[in-house]
Amino acid sequence: MMKKLAISALTTTLVIGSQVQAAMDPYVEKALQDVCHSATSNRVAALRETIKAYRLEVEDVANKVVCNGLPIAEFAAEHNSDTIAQYLNQRLDSGQVLAMN
Repeated sequence: MMKKLAISALTTTLVIGSQVQAAMDPYVEKALQDVCHSATSNRVAALRETIKAYRLEVEDVANKVVCNGLPIAEFAAEHNSDTIAQYLNQRLDSGQVLAMN
């Protein structure tokens, strides 16, 4: 009886865990992909257009968006988009600089 209960609890945990990962709205996923892609362009105007198109705030993007496991400013710097990295670093809440070359 105890073994069945443990297996049932494990199965429930796995099902709930897999549903959480698959729950991203396709619109949100596309918005994040586009914002990350435009961060690699090194053109502030392109990033601002993308942010505006999805009705986002620059400060929210600078503080909350993560691209390939990196904060967006670091991601931009890693892709030689120094102008974008500097632009985003100026908009961080804490005043902390994430990436500079």
